[in-house]
Amino acid sequence: ATMDLPFAFYYDQILEKYPDCKFILTLRDDSNVWWRSWNSLTESEGATLVSKSAGYIGAIIPHLKKSGYYKRWLYSVINQDKTFLNHPFPLPAQNRERSISGYEKHNQGVRDSIPPS
Repeated sequence: ATMDLPFAFYYDQILEKYPDCKFILTLRDDSNVWWRSWNSLTESEGATLVSKSAGYIGAIIPHLKKSGYYKRWLYSVINQDKTFLNHPFPLPAQNRERSISGYEKHNQGVRDSIPPS
């Protein structure tokens, strides 16, 4: 069993490898509710601390550096914007419209790829 990120991005590969597996797509009431939750999570003090730590002392503490790479990748996927991949820390604010579009595209991709049970 898996849940949430990053596994949510690999639903098609998981389905190919395990064709009998079950998926549950959970949704917020609407895309704006999802955005408020996502933005709150990523702007939380803990997320900011990880970003700053990964940028400033990531060379000393490898797992913090890796979490910084993950955060850059995640922001680039959600925001559909590859500039996050090379942006120095702290990362810039996310784009609300692009993030919502990425969320909606992901959910539609899941619906289109996974047969209802």
